[in-house]
Amino acid sequence: MARTRADPLSVQRNAILGLLLVLAAAAWALLVWQGTGADMGMAMASPTMGMRAPLFLTIWVVMMVAMMFPTAAPMILTFHKVQTSKRQRGEAFVATWIFVAAYVMVWGLSGVVAYAGAVAAEAIASRAALSSTTTARIGGAVLLAAGLYQLTPLKDVCVSKCRTPISFIMTSWRDGTAGALRMGFLHGAYCLGCCWLLFVILFPLGIMNIAAMAAITLVVFAEKTLPWGRYVVRVTAAALVTYGVVVLTAPQILPTSMDGMGTAAESPPTGTVAAHPDYRLKVIAARPAGPGRTTVTVRLVHTPDSKPVEGAVILEAKTDMGPGGMPEMSGKVTPLPSDQPGLHRFLIETGMAGTWQLIIGAKVQGESEVISSATTFDVTS
Repeated sequence: MARTRADPLSVQRNAILGLLLVLAAAAWALLVWQGTGADMGMAMASPTMGMRAPLFLTIWVVMMVAMMFPTAAPMILTFHKVQTSKRQRGEAFVATWIFVAAYVMVWGLSGVVAYAGAVAAEAIASRAALSSTTTARIGGAVLLAAGLYQLTPLKDVCVSKCRTPISFIMTSWRDGTAGALRMGFLHGAYCLGCCWLLFVILFPLGIMNIAAMAAITLVVFAEKTLPWGRYVVRVTAAALVTYGVVVLTAPQILPTSMDGMGTAAESPPTGTVAAHPDYRLKVIAARPAGPGRTTVTVRLVHTPDSKPVEGAVILEAKTDMGPGGMPEMSGKVTPLPSDQPGLHRFLIETGMAGTWQLIIGAKVQGESEVISSATTFDVTS
């Protein structure tokens, strides 16, 4: 009996598909491992997870491989089929990995933008002393915007390009290596235009929220590949708009919301009353004092006349990373002597880089109650 000869194209397509799925599975395994080993407060609440740019971007690309390779597989396989046909006709052949590399590069560049936006958001939230309730409502607005974007013409154009690989190949084909790179960039741009707000919602839902990532992956896959993908777009829009509105009215239901934790005015030290509106704690200096320690010098200011308060007695002081949504990240505060009237110095154990807050309870001459006030300071290393 003569052996049936395997179709080389089928073998190659199966090999490419298998490799894409293996890479996606490995990326998912790495994300689950990272999510299990990470500090949950950091992974769920801090947009940058306390990471420097290189590590954040590495994890971002791993996320894109896990979430986007299965949905991009039809386009990648179609590109390879056309290139194989060209080689069989004796025409110039370009390896499929060039197309894939350009596609991944688009998502890598989006990670740079995402990191810059996350850093800016953390800085704004810290400087504006936004409460956890306000921050959660901003997250609700993001969810609402993502739902509305699902119904825009731009979304429809981008998802249509991603849904029909043959149409994209016929209208966007370019020969040669430069052409393959251009096509990879273009397909990546359409893919980004289709899904970018679905990835932005990971920030309010938790950047390492595995359940949210899995749900988004299923949504994107259904939008691009299933015959009823257009209905998925509309259902997703309705779900996101509804959830966004609910979060705006009940912000505590957002996964990253730190219920009951916000600025010092909402969480004064034990035994003190709410923050007094006439007093403000101002950072004069915050300097490294060895590994994991920072010396912070502050001044209590009487806000109506902007004058320093002299003679205040600090009764209590504590520190944590509440401004970044991680109040569980706390450190020991040790008072230090100060040779200048009106200045208060503390040695604070800061185990990681980020924005910290110092909350004090003080007895001030002329006030019948213990006043509470807070300020933030940045730890860079």
